[in-house]
Amino acid sequence: IIEGAKGETLQKLKEESLNKIVSEATTAINNTRTVIELLQKGKIEEALNLLQKIETTLEQLEKQYKVSRIPVDITLVEYDGVEDINIAKKYAEKIKTDIQNNNFVDARFYLSLLRDEIDVTTTYMPLYMYTNAIKLALDYLKNGKVQSALLVLQSALGILEVEITIVPKPLIEASILIDYASQLY
Repeated sequence: IIEGAKGETLQKLKEESLNKIVSEATTAINNTRTVIELLQKGKIEEALNLLQKIETTLEQLEKQYKVSRIPVDITLVEYDGVEDINIAKKYAEKIKTDIQNNNFVDARFYLSLLRDEIDVTTTYMPLYMYTNAIKLALDYLKNGKVQSALLVLQSALGILEVEITIVPKPLIEASILIDYASQLY
């Protein structure tokens, strides 16, 4: 019982830490966008103060958690494929014909109709690179190079990494049915 309680407590602490990391990293990205807006409006002092807060936050994340990248956004997109096998066969034949005729645009369209999956898109902040970009922008801003700071900040937002995981829905459905059958058995 004690071991189980320890495990639950540790898991809860890990989840709370992860939520805190993700929240702070997301705030840093949103604040970076705000800094860009402030610089474009000529509010340099406000931008400088906010940029210093971002730098402090990112340095604390690096020291405290020692992670290389942090998930900052997750989106799920579900695609429902054709359920009628006869229609699916017709589409497959159409796709083969289109490919043989080098009509890849139409083939791609019909292929997308056959998709039966869930796409999980996760955006990550590469912490070390992002922190260095913020520091560089801060140095530029302290030296009065507003345009250079703007370019660095815009580039920092461009270094976010995107990872797409495709999960076939039939596999998920089969797994659920196996679990259900196991419970019934």
